[in-house]
Amino acid sequence: MATRPLAFSDFMRRCFRPCSERDPSDKAHCPICTEEYDRGIHQAIRIVVQPPAQCNHEFCRHCLEKIFSRRKTQGTANLCPLCRTRWFQAEYQDVSARNQSLENQANNAPLTQDSASRQPATSNEEHLRRPVTVPPSQREARPYIRNSRPFAPVARPHAPSRSHHGQKPTTQFSGGFPFSGGVPFSGGFPFFGTFPFSEGSPFANGFPFSGTSPFGQQAAPVTSAPNTSQQPNGRPTNRRPAPGTSDQPPSKRGIMGGSGSSKKVPSPRPREAELQRRTSALDARERDLAQRELRVERDRQELQRRQREFNAMTEHARAYRRNPDANV
Repeated sequence: MATRPLAFSDFMRRCFRPCSERDPSDKAHCPICTEEYDRGIHQAIRIVVQPPAQCNHEFCRHCLEKIFSRRKTQGTANLCPLCRTRWFQAEYQDVSARNQSLENQANNAPLTQDSASRQPATSNEEHLRRPVTVPPSQREARPYIRNSRPFAPVARPHAPSRSHHGQKPTTQFSGGFPFSGGVPFSGGFPFFGTFPFSEGSPFANGFPFSGTSPFGQQAAPVTSAPNTSQQPNGRPTNRRPAPGTSDQPPSKRGIMGGSGSSKKVPSPRPREAELQRRTSALDARERDLAQRELRVERDRQELQRRQREFNAMTEHARAYRRNPDANV
């Protein structure tokens, strides 16, 4: 029968044995960190496990503390790093085992006072929680009110019956509009009389203007004048000018709101200015090049002069070396 491993607390109390000063020897070292044993952080600790599992290995205190700190997060923290002997019971759990254990703990946990004090709902409470339904016969119809301000009833006008040969229309309005104050209109509008037009005229179906003005004045004749501000004889026409051009002279009308032929063509001044700027820049570069050529010419002349002086001094030195006694 296999012996069950010890718990971690029992293992620390029974199998965790610090070594003496002479055991191990002076030159012994830890097999994990390869540091020599001392009396401090690297103190030698011997792990003695009882049969049937045999383990008698030595490690420093620092390495054992690191191994034991991972016993809940690493599955091999309860095994010897050298002989793989099981030292104590494993405390590591994978994710599924941990979730299962937490679920078992939650299921086996006793009921709290709050959950125990809860009682099932009575019949009265259940009756209150049920939704109340109203039969269709008991439902009360509510009037739909769109606006709180009432208006007078509006009657739709009858379709006008158009007459032929210049007769007046027979449009009738009954009931009146809300803004009319209930005044009925029948047989046409009162301020438009009967205007005689000849048969075939485009204004024979009741155009409101005729040769006689309804206000007792002679109306201007309707003519088909061209779309100009004035007639050739200088008299103004009845046609309105285009919007935005009534207070402007004809020269400005074409520029601001007129046709495309009278639009102001932009002058090519920016292009000319750009060409002039480039020309002036080229002239400045030419002057700069001319000045540089002058400086180069002066430097060349100075170099030639120095070359002549050097040649003269060299010839004088050669003559002196050939005849030192001569008065050179």
